[in-house]
Amino acid sequence: MAGLELLSDQGYRLDGRKPSELRKVQARMGVFAQADGSAYIEQGNTKALAVVYGPHEVRGSRSKTLHDRAVINCQYSMATFSTADRKRRPHGDRKSSEMSLHLKQTFEAAVLTQLYPRSQIDIYVKILQSDGGNYSACVNAATLAVIDAGIPMRDYVCACTAGFVEDTPLADLCHAEESGGGTSLALALLPRGGQIALLQMDARLHQDHLDGLIEAAMKACKDLSNVLDTVVRQHLQEVKDMGLLSDPNRRRALTNLLTRLNTPLCVVCYVAGLAWFMGLAFEPFTLRTYMSENAMGSTMVEEKFGSGERALATGREFAAHKKRAETEALVLTAPCSPGNRNNQAVGLLLDLAQYFRGQIYWAKDIIFLVNEHDLIGIQSWLEGYHHTNTTGMSWTPLHGRAGSIQAALSLELSTDVITSLDLVLEGLNGQLPNLDLANLFYAFCQKIGLQRDDWDSSSGYNHAVQTMLLMVLKQASGRPWGDHGLFLRYHIEAASLRGVNSFRSYKTDSYFFYLLPSLSRFVSIGYYMPAFGLLALILLLRQALDLWVQLGTQATGMEDGLVEAEQVSSPGILSVLTPLVICHLTGVALYTLPILSQEMAVEHFPVVLSGEGTEQGWRVLKLVAVLYMAVLLGCTALINFSLGFILALTLVPVAASITPHVPRALFAFMMVILSPGCTLLFCVFMYQELLETPVTLLEGWNLFLSVISQGILDHSLYGSLVYPLLSLLVYPCWLLLWNILFWR
Repeated sequence: MAGLELLSDQGYRLDGRKPSELRKVQARMGVFAQADGSAYIEQGNTKALAVVYGPHEVRGSRSKTLHDRAVINCQYSMATFSTADRKRRPHGDRKSSEMSLHLKQTFEAAVLTQLYPRSQIDIYVKILQSDGGNYSACVNAATLAVIDAGIPMRDYVCACTAGFVEDTPLADLCHAEESGGGTSLALALLPRGGQIALLQMDARLHQDHLDGLIEAAMKACKDLSNVLDTVVRQHLQEVKDMGLLSDPNRRRALTNLLTRLNTPLCVVCYVAGLAWFMGLAFEPFTLRTYMSENAMGSTMVEEKFGSGERALATGREFAAHKKRAETEALVLTAPCSPGNRNNQAVGLLLDLAQYFRGQIYWAKDIIFLVNEHDLIGIQSWLEGYHHTNTTGMSWTPLHGRAGSIQAALSLELSTDVITSLDLVLEGLNGQLPNLDLANLFYAFCQKIGLQRDDWDSSSGYNHAVQTMLLMVLKQASGRPWGDHGLFLRYHIEAASLRGVNSFRSYKTDSYFFYLLPSLSRFVSIGYYMPAFGLLALILLLRQALDLWVQLGTQATGMEDGLVEAEQVSSPGILSVLTPLVICHLTGVALYTLPILSQEMAVEHFPVVLSGEGTEQGWRVLKLVAVLYMAVLLGCTALINFSLGFILALTLVPVAASITPHVPRALFAFMMVILSPGCTLLFCVFMYQELLETPVTLLEGWNLFLSVISQGILDHSLYGSLVYPLLSLLVYPCWLLLWNILFWR
């Protein structure tokens, strides 16, 4: 290319620059987290990437080890796509080896290698796009990478190319200018001392022009040093901004901010969580139910049964026939309750059996089960059928056995005159069957015009909330609300179908994890879990983080001498371990000796510790208690959302507000009101109100005692986990907070 084409008559170059003007430079540091140091630079259209590893032990032959300084290992390569002509060998050729040697010589002159004897520093540079000045781009990128690695250098190492066109020196040559046929040189400079680290020329040059060319290159290197210095300072500012918590002053400001916003954030999260839960009854939060399992549809069956009028006259005897367990099975069961309360259901069941025997095309075995001892009879039969013994009950071997049970339906008819049907889903420990079972019942009633206990007949938000709260309370109890409740632990989808002679509101759930404001709409787990998450946020982000920051602040104050030694003295392990052990032993006593009331346990608390409790001691104990409660409530909500949400609704305000410095009488009264026992009492009264059967205080107290007795009995007979959960985990956690209130 002719020289006149590289420099116009007005003195401008091909890209519009003046002879001494640099190409646009952009650079970033810390682009690779895996390397000790890294940098990326763009000089015009030339783009280079550099990474640095080390100092580290010398790799390979030990003969390379230098006892007085570090070994600099440089490797230069070009990406195969870096030029218009695709390279076959990105590195290892003569030019790459020569460039690697030049880089090694450059940085041996700049790096303080004497600080790292018997070690090695690796510098890897790759050209991603080539448009002239490859050596200078590599040196500048490697300089930033070495600085990013924290390796001391004598000065910035800046490199630039220069060339002559018509006796005019040009700085920072592009590819067209380098290949124009003129003389060019590459210079690496330590700008502060003016020391030349490397000077390379590819062609001869008259001595009269050498000084001018070197001067142009040195001026360009000094301009580049200012650019690199700006990049380094910006990177340091970014690192400083990212290290907000490492700055004591800013950390103290953040601590003050967290402390100041403690109470408002707690209140906002609590109100938002409660409002979210109450808003679940609104239609936008609900989804319309649908049949997700086609095998459970009712469109391919013959819906005919003409012996309903003779059901009451059907005989009571029913002998089970031996069957081979080659097919799946369905169970139709009816409890034979004392006092002839369910004779209609038993008669209907036996008449159905007689009718089914006349049908020859059955895809599954049909088991008709009449149990005499309610839930105990069902539990014994299930253990005998599956040959298990989970509750310690004794049972006799069954004379016949069908296939694997897939679903079960329990029939309960309380009167001869049936005005509606009620579907009961809640099972043991809050388990729910697949929502398709409820959807099947809903679709079946709609298809054949069967009158049902119509959840949708009373539209409106109040009715939806009432229905949802009823389900929450029943699920939170953890007790089986019918014979179907014991089938769920064997992964058998089951429900109870009850005939009633008066309108009765009820709701069902979906998917296995759901809430239903009505039978035709449901709330999935993705909609109701945020309500619990907002309450748990108070424990995790507000209390736990705030306490952690306060403990760290006190420790920093002790180091700086800003806090008295008595206030920041580290609590002994016994001051935290003793309340934990005693609280759980109290829970064990409550579990093993149900006759001891909760008030008796509280009367012997708080625990008297040896010595005076420290300020930091109660903070550590509360931090442990809050984290303990967060994990406990989170795990409970995943298994039984209703129980976890009710516990969070009452325990989170206590955990958020309790300290030894609040009015003890007032907060002790609040803790008793929000204790697990009082929460259960409130739930009993609320359940009766939702059923529109209010009770007096005495009747409510008797129901409360019966609920406790029933919970203990359900745990002993059927393995219900609510009673041990409350006594062994929730109650000790509440006692820890009680101990914090009376800390001294």
